[in-house]
This record gives sequence, structure tokens and C-alpha cells, in this order.
Amino acid sequence: MFELKVTDRQISVIIDALDLYSRIGIGQVEEVAAVLRILYPDHCKYDDRKLLADFKMKVFKHGINGSWGVCNEQVHDNCQVAYDIEKVLQKAIASKYNHHSTSVWHDGPMLHLGSEPIAKIKDMESKDGQLTIDKESKTNS
Repeated sequence: MFELKVTDRQISVIIDALDLYSRIGIGQVEEVAAVLRILYPDHCKYDDRKLLADFKMKVFKHGINGSWGVCNEQVHDNCQVAYDIEKVLQKAIASKYNHHSTSVWHDGPMLHLGSEPIAKIKDMESKDGQLTIDKESKTNS
């Protein structure tokens, strides 16, 4: 079991990283280009999605806008575990910051896809303003 205390910014970065990892795993490799355009706009001034189209076709057999769903049996378990963790973290953030009631972030992990137990947020409002994540809990709050 591991415990991790993170700030609001750190949890946001973790959610973004888990989202990108799970998207790459379902074949949405063009998301790498989208992230790089945000992080390094001066270096990514062209349509870099086209650069990934051949790679995507060779590896995943998907066209430029195609991908598997996260539930697809061909999606690697690590990507599904990442998706499960992302959903737990999104629910914690949605609750803490009162996201719009129709935000999918409130849903949490509606499906349990990965082989690992669902992560659990132990303490959403700690005294030091950090979230604590209990990696091996079986339910989410």
C-alpha cells in the first residue's frame, strides 16, 4: 500500500498524465501532439497530427480519427488501470470545487476496467490543503 499527498496543482498534472496515458493506449496518439502544442506552442506551429497518422495506422490499424474504446479487450491493462485512477481523482476534484452538476467528473469510476482495485481518496480535506490517495483501497468515496 502507498500513500501520496499532493497539492491541487499536482493532482491536476496527475489527472492530465493519466488521461494522456490511457488515450495513447486506446490509440489516440494524436493527443500527444495536442499536449505538445499546449506545452510548447512555439515549437509546434504545424499540424503535427499528420506526423502521427502513419504510426497510428501501423500500430493500431486506426485511421486518423479512429481509436478503440477504453473497454476494448485489446487495450492494455495498464491503460485501463490509469483510466480507473483518473476517474477517482476527477470525482474528488469535482466534489471539492463544485463542478457543474452535469460534469462527467462527478461520475467517478462507473466501470472498473483494470485488474487493480479501485483507488480511494482517504482524506479530501486535510489540514495542509492536500489530498491523500490510498492506492490499494477497494472502493471510492
